[in-house]
Amino acid sequence: MKKDNNKEFGKIYDRYVEKIYRFVYLKVSSKQVAEDITSEVFLKTFRVFQRRKAKKIKNPGAFLFKTAKNILTDFYRKRSKFYLSSLEEIKEVRDPGQEVVQKEIVREETNKILQAMSRLKEDYRDLLLWYYVEDLSVPEISQITDKSENAVRVTIHRAMNALKKILEEEEKV
Repeated sequence: MKKDNNKEFGKIYDRYVEKIYRFVYLKVSSKQVAEDITSEVFLKTFRVFQRRKAKKIKNPGAFLFKTAKNILTDFYRKRSKFYLSSLEEIKEVRDPGQEVVQKEIVREETNKILQAMSRLKEDYRDLLLWYYVEDLSVPEISQITDKSENAVRVTIHRAMNALKKILEEEEKV
């Protein structure tokens, strides 16, 4: 039975490790800290997985993101500053087919968006990252946040409006 649990957890790890790492990295902007927190997320999840068995965790992705969010909250309590990273080090953003000028434009626009996102409330940032970057569904985000699906949709809409407002203000300057 434990072999089956370990094998199942291995599949979950393979499926989510990059997503969890990316989410954490965008929050802490340090490879080493992101790796440490990601390891902690999977270690805690593995312990729960072994105790409860796989059947009790209905949505492993939502469970992992919620665990990551909780660990990050503890991390921020200790550090009390939010660091938003530059996306230059995130490989998946790079497109080798783009021209150099296009790459620079995309990099500048991405940095503008990240700067604007750093001015949003943490809840707004999280929802936008989960929905648009991690491509999580509203029901998955609902499980992570313990909010109704309707509340998640409304909050995503409000977060986008707040982000647009910040970007418009920055354009005027």
